[in-house]
Amino acid sequence: MRLIPEQKNTRTVNALTACLLLFGGIVYALPVVCKAKGTAVPMPWLFSLLTLMSVAAALFILIRFRMTGFVYLITPRSDVPADPMMESAFAGTPDITRVRPELLDLVVMKYQGSRPPETECVLSLGDLAAVIPVTRQGTTTIRTVRDQYRQRSAADFVFYDYTLTFRWEEALELIFVDGQRYVGVILEADEAMRRYLTELKTDNG
Repeated sequence: MRLIPEQKNTRTVNALTACLLLFGGIVYALPVVCKAKGTAVPMPWLFSLLTLMSVAAALFILIRFRMTGFVYLITPRSDVPADPMMESAFAGTPDITRVRPELLDLVVMKYQGSRPPETECVLSLGDLAAVIPVTRQGTTTIRTVRDQYRQRSAADFVFYDYTLTFRWEEALELIFVDGQRYVGVILEADEAMRRYLTELKTDNG
């Protein structure tokens, strides 16, 4: 199972990037114009700082939400012995749903621009503890899930955000058992991947 999420707020990202660059250009030009007219500019360093900050913010948004991409994979583990069920499931048209979860990995790969994808995380579906739909605002958010699993974990709870859409509204958080702690992975799963993962494990509180 393979999914490449798409940026759903492209116009917002482009508009915000353009606004930040425009703001940076105006702030940079103000001291130059004032100096040309013989007007003293108090704290000129502040204008330079604001210009730098706005350009840096624009570049961050452009790289993170326009030039970055993710690939989600649910794939057989490379370190498991040959399994008749797996061989049967992948004969002809692959059917990942016929493979036991402990024989599968969730793999997230990340790429930027024309660079080849690099593996960000590999987690066994056999360690999947919960699948939780989260929203940006509501009763179940990234923060509420984090607080809940911090109380359960002997070690600090960590999570990794592999969403692509700028200010997404809905996502799926997968909770994995990792030794003495829980690890959260946040994805923008499509309907097929969401249904498959939800059927594997749901959070019963």
